[in-house]
Amino acid sequence: MVLIVAEMPEFVSNVISTLDRNRAKNKGVNATFQFFLTGENAVDFFIRFTDGLPMLHGGTAESSDVAISMATNDFKDMVSGHLTGMAAFMSGRLRITGDMGLAIKLEDMLR
Repeated sequence: MVLIVAEMPEFVSNVISTLDRNRAKNKGVNATFQFFLTGENAVDFFIRFTDGLPMLHGGTAESSDVAISMATNDFKDMVSGHLTGMAAFMSGRLRITGDMGLAIKLEDMLR
């Protein structure tokens, strides 16, 4: 079961639904992913995994293992599979701070 602790735009809620469906890939993950989306439909949120269970929160986490900053439209393209994380990162459209291994795992969990 997925927990959503804040009202979020539909495209963010869809990400949580995908993570919940792909629970086998999330198994054992204990991490917080902070997202800062800019531009149209800008929103800050974080996803905290506790033993693989994703929980969505609005705003900024007190601390995170990975922080991801990008334009909302690029985020939508990335989660829909039209843009890879690597392509977004290499072109400067995606900025990541923190644990790069977890950031790469997140992309796998979203597929």
